[in-house]
Amino acid sequence: MQKVKVSERAIIARINRRLTKENEKLIICEETSPNFAELGRYYMVDLNQNMITGKWFDLERLGTELKALKGYEEINY
Repeated sequence: MQKVKVSERAIIARINRRLTKENEKLIICEETSPNFAELGRYYMVDLNQNMITGKWFDLERLGTELKALKGYEEINY
């Protein structure tokens, strides 16, 4: 069975809707950013304290853990 492709943007939106309840947000760090080596492509911030709460997230794993990515879906980068 072929998996349904879901855009990176759609998965991030789904993840952020779930993280809103915890006042957190997943952010993309551009490869050209001077902070890319430290933060990775995806990092999370606490919106209340305005601080980074996680770095170097695997988008597919995070999406699966938060049930934002279904078993029959895959990310289309």
